[in-house]
Amino acid sequence: YYHDGKFLSGNTYEYDEYNNIILEVTLDKNKKPVKSKEIKYKNDPKYYVKDENNELKEVQSDVLLDTQEDVDFYRSFGEPFYLRSEAQVENNFVKSAEIIRDQNMNIIEEVIGEKRHSPLADEIYSALSIKTSLGVPTTDLEALKIAIDKLHPSNITTVLYYYERTYNADLLFDLKEEWGVRITNKAEMDEIINKLKSLIAYSSKYGIKYLEYALSGVPDLEFIENIIKSENFNSIEADVYFKEQTGKSLIQNIMDKYLTIDLEKRKELITLALDQKLPKPEDYYHSDPTMMKFDWKLCKEMAYEELERQLNKFGPMDATQLDIIAEGPPLNVNYNDPNMPNGKIDKMFSQANNGDCWLISTIIAIALTKNADKYFSDILTLTDLGYIEVKLKGSKKTCIVTKNDIVFGGFLNSANGDGDVKAIEKAFEELLIKSGRNKENALDGGTAYYAFSQLIGEDKCKYYPINELSYDFIKNEFGCVNNAIVIARYKNKEHTINSAYKPDGSEVELVNEHGWAVSRSDDKYVYFIDPNVGNEEWHISIEDFKKAFDSCTIAKLD
Repeated sequence: YYHDGKFLSGNTYEYDEYNNIILEVTLDKNKKPVKSKEIKYKNDPKYYVKDENNELKEVQSDVLLDTQEDVDFYRSFGEPFYLRSEAQVENNFVKSAEIIRDQNMNIIEEVIGEKRHSPLADEIYSALSIKTSLGVPTTDLEALKIAIDKLHPSNITTVLYYYERTYNADLLFDLKEEWGVRITNKAEMDEIINKLKSLIAYSSKYGIKYLEYALSGVPDLEFIENIIKSENFNSIEADVYFKEQTGKSLIQNIMDKYLTIDLEKRKELITLALDQKLPKPEDYYHSDPTMMKFDWKLCKEMAYEELERQLNKFGPMDATQLDIIAEGPPLNVNYNDPNMPNGKIDKMFSQANNGDCWLISTIIAIALTKNADKYFSDILTLTDLGYIEVKLKGSKKTCIVTKNDIVFGGFLNSANGDGDVKAIEKAFEELLIKSGRNKENALDGGTAYYAFSQLIGEDKCKYYPINELSYDFIKNEFGCVNNAIVIARYKNKEHTINSAYKPDGSEVELVNEHGWAVSRSDDKYVYFIDPNVGNEEWHISIEDFKKAFDSCTIAKLD
């Protein structure tokens, strides 16, 4: 990874004779190794389920789900999923094994199948849980110091995680409680605790977790400051964590400590958190040119004016406006931009950074049909007030999407091009979040069946495994101008054909866990469009098509 032309971090690899990675070495900014991972490949298991004739058939692991509820959900869309507990597993297999070491060759973590542990976490726990002959807990301070000396930024997260998981205890809490009630050298224990705190501050995951800990009771101001100042601190992740744990943002949690934090110190901490949270132009220029329209200077001025207002007001402080300003910087929006929504799908578009090929391919497939305008006019309505109504037939819901929602509104990974496609994405994002999906990646992963069902109705679409389709079916159905069709390849499945061809005849790789929109077919070929490209028609022979793809979903439109 590079920033401003400077090397920050990276990995180097060794391979076996089968081109499998057997050693992964993590490098620091000086290109020195800080962690290595040895990988030993073993045979993967084979899974078998009973089909409708009560006969065993082999399936891939990605069609096995943990709960009957999930199985029923996907089967309602015609997807062939099965309950993992009912699958039979072929004997005599061992899952891949991994051994992760630090730069001193100390084992940080061992992974054999699903069994994981951290030897260093065991070592620390042992030093903390020595008991006398009378059963009184004490601490082997010398052994503890040796173990703590092995901690560094590349292994701290692993050790904290496995200490917590294995012993159902918090390492920092155990140290501060000084299991060893007989310890007399408190200065040495304080030194150990301070080292652990500095490493925790360096760790993004545990730094955020310990912010809540540091804010409880009498706040540990130095600890909070070190965490927020850490180069690995992520303000967006922190907000997600605090809202899940406390229902309030990080800034609001700091504000609430009015009685225990000096006003100037509280202002300093909020300023640190706010500076982290306020987005920077350079974070987005590479992915979305429209971000250039943000008035970043005005955004910062508005945020700090609001902070001063809250600091000087009488009574409780409220971070609501600060959070809104930071998440949605003010724009100089040009509503005459040709890509702004107009109630039609009439501009070029393609998938961006969301993992929603299933949805973008579905929109492309509908747009390719004879009466596409009719269906999109039922889905999209541009109101006199300037917002877009997106009607989702499957859930019988109408989502209101504003133009500002599309341009920024926390929706920075939306599709490229046509604004109405972005409006449909926004509507699906809201629907999926309400159904329980994670807000940060609600659109990642889905099925064309679900997308078709929501946009035009479940009664018009059907799911087909590719191996069940005949040559004549593919030729006729794929060539019908009223059929919207999406094809897909499953995750982690081996295919005998893994490429297709561009219009110029050059070969192009077909990735797994992806969907494409079928554009047409003839006597020899199936033609289709990658949502990541949006306007380029690839092709593959019908014979190879059946070997390269796993499923298709067809929506029959009038």
